[in-house]
This record gives sequence, structure tokens and C-alpha cells, in this order.
Amino acid sequence: MNKKLVHEINWHGTDHKVETKQLEDGTKKLSYIISGAFMQADTPNRNNRVYPKEVANEAIAKLRPMVEEGRIRMLVDHPGFFDGGPSLLKSGAILKEITDVQEDGFAYYKAKILNNESAKVLKDILDEGGKIGVSTRGYGYGIDKEVEGHEGTFEVISDFELNSVDFVDDPSVLDTEKYMHIESNIRSKLTMFKTVEELRTALPNLVKQLVDSTTLELNTEFDKKIEEMKATLEEKTSLVEAKTALLDSLIEKIKEISPDKFKVVEESAIVTERDAEIVKITASLTEAIANLDSSKLELKTIQDDHIKAVREAYIEQLKATDEAFFKFESFENCFENCITKDEVKSVYESNSKIVKEMTENSGKPADSKSKQTEDSAEKSDKDSLLTEAQLIDFNGRNKDRRSMRLPNMTEAKYLEMFGKK
Repeated sequence: MNKKLVHEINWHGTDHKVETKQLEDGTKKLSYIISGAFMQADTPNRNNRVYPKEVANEAIAKLRPMVEEGRIRMLVDHPGFFDGGPSLLKSGAILKEITDVQEDGFAYYKAKILNNESAKVLKDILDEGGKIGVSTRGYGYGIDKEVEGHEGTFEVISDFELNSVDFVDDPSVLDTEKYMHIESNIRSKLTMFKTVEELRTALPNLVKQLVDSTTLELNTEFDKKIEEMKATLEEKTSLVEAKTALLDSLIEKIKEISPDKFKVVEESAIVTERDAEIVKITASLTEAIANLDSSKLELKTIQDDHIKAVREAYIEQLKATDEAFFKFESFENCFENCITKDEVKSVYESNSKIVKEMTENSGKPADSKSKQTEDSAEKSDKDSLLTEAQLIDFNGRNKDRRSMRLPNMTEAKYLEMFGKK
């Protein structure tokens, strides 16, 4: 089950300690070894989420080896998704130790503040006796349910990955209560994948979300451009009408004042100019409509390519996770007529049960047993949009789809997918 991004504001960790060292003259000086609480378990936060102690400890245990190797840097403020992500320039300290959740419900950290520009801000605050908050950075997945000792339901995190702990602004500026902020370091996760296909396979929900978001933005941008063009055309049309009305009015005045000097040729020239302007405006509108149709077609192609890519990625995932299924020749092309990932999933789940039953009964591969539900009659040849050869292939593919418990394709969908073959 895919983890989702979780964004929280739940400050804690303001009661930090800064170690001091004794100087030869008897005075004390800050050594900039800072420690304090960085995470709380088994208690609902303001976003109605609860991190069970065992889930928190498991995430801490996975991060601890990197902490011990000195690989976890505490940033001064969280990195954002579009600002380049974690940066060496924003590093304020090296995380030295992290504990499991203690009896008081908190996990604790210890870090050594660096000697750079970002760390100088921290040191200045500490030198003046100020407080600095800390906040975890990670991502996870939760399920809504009741929590003992608390009224109502909460999202209980069952799968959580801790990436780091960062320094954040003094929480007393916002609230006196302690709270935690969990921020997903999306950009660092995206760099794990070398190809788009790997990204689609590992994070299908994120890819879908990005595609949907991009599609929505494109549609919105297209609509906006069209509205702007329409407004411009309407403005030009109104201007032409206003000019025409003004010219007509002037012509009438000329007729009244000097009827002998009025020439029909002048009125004819005005009409010609007006007609030319109308033709020009009509051409612009026709071009705009053509551009819109082209853009919609490009968008449809992008959406179809995405559906196909998701389908192919899911099949490759099945091949990697269930090699035994694809060893049966009977299932070699069982996904050929599947259009979407959901259809592939339906066929796989249906036939994998058959493979399992055959394996348990015989102990060796056997032919698949497809359950077929024939329609009362195939579509009549007359009124069909297909050629005779296409109609035979169309009926065969729909027969295969019914055996896989998938709905029939329409002739329009068949022509879209296979008509050019």
C-alpha cells in the first residue's frame, strides 16, 4: 500500500539543552552541542494523527545507522518541494544521536551545530538565550480508527519513514503548545529513479496525481487562452462596429452639409474596408478554434499514453513479483485485450486463483480454465462500422474479454486501438 504525504504542524522540542564547557578563567562558554525531544508517540496531534510507539521506534531504528555514520544533517528550516530540496548550504548541524521513544512518550536527539552561515543564525539565537524548535521530516500511511483514552477517531500511522530532523522557528511565536511537523522530502525520493518507467512503477499514485494536476492546469490554461481570444475578438468586433457607426454618421452629416460633394465611391470604400476587417476577424476565430481542437487532441494523446504506460508498468511489476504465473503458456497473452491497469488487475486476480488451484491439485503447470459468458448473439454485421475482417477480430477480442470477466469493447474503442493495424 503506497504511503501518502503527511503535512502536520505539531511543535515540540523547544525545551532543548545546550552544553557548556568550563574555561580556564572559570567562566562558561557554549559548546553548541544541542539536545532535546524531537518526536512524541501514542498521543493525538492537532491534525488528528497518532504515531504508535512501535511505529515511531521502527522508523527511528532505520534512521539510526545513518545518524551514527554522520550522514544526517539538520537543516535550518524545512526544505520545500520546489526550492531545490535539502541543501548543504542550509545545513545547521550534524545529528549525532537519536533515542527510541522513552517512558515519557518522547524520543530525544543530540546534535553538533556547525560553523557556517546557516549555523551562525542558530548560534546567535542560542547566545542570546533564545529557543529553537525542532521538527521531523518524513512520510507515511495511516488508518482512521479510535484511540483508547481519547474521544473520536484519529488517523493512526501504521507505516512511517523518518528522513531527518530539522531546526524550525521558535514555536512560542505561534503557540505555547508543543507540536510536530512532518514534511515529505519529495525531491530526494524522485532522484532515486533513473527512468520515468521506474517512477511510474514505484509511485503510481504520485505519477497519476502529477498527470491529473498537469492535465487540469493545461485545461485551465487552454480555457483561459480561449476566453482571452474571445474577449479580444469581441473587443475588435465592437471597435469595428463603433467605427462603422461613426463613419455612417459622418457620411450622413456630409450628405446634409454638402450633398453635391458626397461621392458614392467613398461609401463603397468604407464597406469594402469593413468587409475586409470582418474576414480578418473570422479567419482569426477559425484559427483559434483549430488550435483549440489540436490542443485537445494532444491532451487526449497524453492521457491515452499515460493509461497505456501505467498498464505496461503494472504488467512488468506482475512479471517481477509472480514469475510462476507467466510460465503458463495459456496466460502468455492473457492481458493483450486489457486496456487499463484495472482490467489487467482483474484478469490477473481471476486467473491467478486458477493457477493456484491447478498447482495445489496437480503439483505441476496445467492449462488455464477460462470461464466464458457468451452474449446471446454477436453484433449483427449490418449497421457495423467495421470491415468484415475487423468484425471477426472485434468479436474474437470481445470473446476473450468476456472470458476474463471484462466488459465488451465498443466498435469506436476498437477502431481507436486496433483500427490502424
